[in-house]
Amino acid sequence: MKQIIRLALYSRLFLLRRGIFIIPLILILLWGVPRIASSTERFRPHTTYEGYVGAYTVANLPKEILLDISSGLTAISEDGRAIPSLSSSWTVEEDGKVWRFYLSENIKWQDGRVVDPNSINYHFDDVVIERIEPNQLVFKLSSPYAAFSTIVSRPTFSKGLTGVGSWVVTAVKTSDGIVEELTLESGGQKRVLRFFPTEDQAKIAFELGKIDQLKNILNSTTVPTDWRNVNIDSRVDTSKYVAVFFNMKDPLFENNKPLRQALSYAIDKSEYGESRALGPIPSTSWAYNKDVKPYEFDLARAKSLLVQNGKAGERISFELSLTSNLLPVAEKLAREWKEMGVDVVLKIVNGKPETFQAFLATYDSGTDPDQYVTWHSTQEETNIARYSNPRIDKLLEDGRLTLDEQKRRNIYLDFQRFLLEDVPAIFLYNPSVYSIIRK
Repeated sequence: MKQIIRLALYSRLFLLRRGIFIIPLILILLWGVPRIASSTERFRPHTTYEGYVGAYTVANLPKEILLDISSGLTAISEDGRAIPSLSSSWTVEEDGKVWRFYLSENIKWQDGRVVDPNSINYHFDDVVIERIEPNQLVFKLSSPYAAFSTIVSRPTFSKGLTGVGSWVVTAVKTSDGIVEELTLESGGQKRVLRFFPTEDQAKIAFELGKIDQLKNILNSTTVPTDWRNVNIDSRVDTSKYVAVFFNMKDPLFENNKPLRQALSYAIDKSEYGESRALGPIPSTSWAYNKDVKPYEFDLARAKSLLVQNGKAGERISFELSLTSNLLPVAEKLAREWKEMGVDVVLKIVNGKPETFQAFLATYDSGTDPDQYVTWHSTQEETNIARYSNPRIDKLLEDGRLTLDEQKRRNIYLDFQRFLLEDVPAIFLYNPSVYSIIRK
């Protein structure tokens, strides 16, 4: 007890003599430490966790992500034209078989190396690439292709995922070659991109707090309407369209344009989506034709054409294949077609079916008006409708060979007009894309 009393007396005496120095020091510490911690926090990367749907390898990540990391020799303007990017200009030689790109000056890769012809990695089948120092890349094609400048808009890299963009890849997590997680950093920001096989799995991850944002959701039923503390952004994606593709080799639809037109007239297309799709080329494109046959809703016209198909009095039915996310659209179509006297059986499939009568699908129209792979009769793997029309084939072939933009535009204006008249597909709408962001 005496020792405790003695210690207390010494402490009191010390504070009386030294308190004038210690008390200000304590006050400084109490004021300064939180501010030092706050200042340190500013240097830590702020991390957001983003969710994407799809199975991707490092080589085929979505272009929107790649554009954050790097650039292509060209970029694509809002109307679908190629504009300078890593290249400042280019020339076309030998009627479209040789493309010579001149690199922009003073551009560096994220590792500090200068962008030069030898550090750019592009690989194309049937294309010979010559790299000429100090700033030329020459592509020698096996056949002319007028849209080649849009092909090299895809972001390129020096090695791995080392690009020229503001976001740097700092970590990649894969499983069996499929990317599960991608980490990007820029300044004091950090983004962790997590990939999920389905929209439902991505939605669960959002609910569990594994991601803060869920990007580019196509299925509106995935978007919550009753969640609190979230913002839902939506935009119309004019680069995609939803359409009913007829199997033009099926006995019901082959050589039966009146039936195909009747089915189109029977649909009130104003009830599908925010943005009407008139054809396969986006409304924002420099080659878009707004003067095609619109097939506005006309039930009387639809019934009249149904009589012309040669099966008057006979109840018509067919099978409509679709992916599950488009089921509400398919059910609405079935109701409208039943009203005109046609029965439809719905069949849910995973991806493009091998056999079908009609197929409801979301399709990517591409950046250039070139529609060769989708509608030319020789394209057995990618011509969904199995469509064959000599006039359309010729227009598509000419469109690939014509370098003059105005002449090329006229070709695609005719292509859209004749394709819509023939109705190998019913074009419905451009889908809305949703992003869910936690507040």
